[in-house]
Amino acid sequence: MTRAFARLAAAMPFAWVASAPAQEMEIVGAPSDWQWGFQLPSSPIMERVASFYDVWLLPMMLVISGLVLALMLYILLRFNRRANPEPSRNTHNAALEAVWTLVPVVILIAIAIPSLRLLYYQERIPETEMTLKVTGHQWYWSYEYPDHGGISFDALMVEDADLQEGQ
Repeated sequence: MTRAFARLAAAMPFAWVASAPAQEMEIVGAPSDWQWGFQLPSSPIMERVASFYDVWLLPMMLVISGLVLALMLYILLRFNRRANPEPSRNTHNAALEAVWTLVPVVILIAIAIPSLRLLYYQERIPETEMTLKVTGHQWYWSYEYPDHGGISFDALMVEDADLQEGQ
């Protein structure tokens, strides 16, 4: 059981390599089975979000997780009862406390600046060439073009038996 788990754990970081060619063949913005990561982006903002996550946020999370794991293992091995039968009586280390307060603040600021930039781009509405008002009703959709003389129509379902040529 442990050998199979070790093989699985060793293969997990490389699972995205096997699925990469399959993702290129899919429809943009559609989910896929066993998908790893975001859907393929269909807008420039989502391309920026995916890039921010893949290039900046995911590696930072992996480094932080690895560092925390290494520190936990060091503490378990170095400060257990067998390795350290007489515990230290130190209660404070001002430099260490300052570091573990300031480092997370710096990390959060490093994450916040690009995140706020992405949020700004998401909220900015570009100039449009046409306005389309779409209203969803219980069983159909209504479409209205206010810039073009108020053209409007309803998209109603028509049964196959009632379909006519060109409809």
